[in-house]
Amino acid sequence: MKAYDLYKTALAILGEDEKREKWYYRLRFLLINQVIAECFTANNMFLISRGEKMLGEIPKVDGDDDVIP
Repeated sequence: MKAYDLYKTALAILGEDEKREKWYYRLRFLLINQVIAECFTANNMFLISRGEKMLGEIPKVDGDDDVIP
């Protein structure tokens, strides 16, 4: 999933769309990196349970087109 796809999903949960989004929603989009960091351990445990390789370091999203691992 790309970072912007997650952002659009969050807007839909809030009952907003891209045409009516508030400027403060866009500012908070940057908090996605904090959520990724907070979920890092749980995500690695999930990957282990599926027999997949753990992430070596906390991923960082820098733009809308970055993929969230």
